[in-house]
Amino acid sequence: MTDTNDADPTLLLRWMSDMLCLWSLCANTACRRGRACARDPRQCLARCAPLTPEEAREGVAVMLDGLGQGLGYDALREEAPDEIAAVEDWIARVEAARAIGEAAPCSRAPCGEGPAPPTRAAARPRARAGGAPSDRPPPAS
Repeated sequence: MTDTNDADPTLLLRWMSDMLCLWSLCANTACRRGRACARDPRQCLARCAPLTPEEAREGVAVMLDGLGQGLGYDALREEAPDEIAAVEDWIARVEAARAIGEAAPCSRAPCGEGPAPPTRAAARPRARAGGAPSDRPPPAS
């Protein structure tokens, strides 16, 4: 297995960021689209990790320690079942939220599958130069 002491710190931080699915919380479109950290993982961890459950963060730390000891995933699950389960639960919740977002009906769906977007004609009447709405007569002088 990989000795985490010899590994590039940026790679380890990116791995941690990806394990916590921080891409799903990131403001960077490239991260969300790629479903992985696409920028500096230090900044990503500093901004987004506090938004994840503490148990999931602890689980990722346990995983990192286990990798440093040469443990595989199955061995880690046996050694630290609660911590690994917290990471798995967080990932499942992120994936479920993503699936809901992808399955949401589009408001511009064809064939009456959703509400039609408002048209200009259905929009509120525009104000005239004098400030009176166009569907009302101008005030009497």
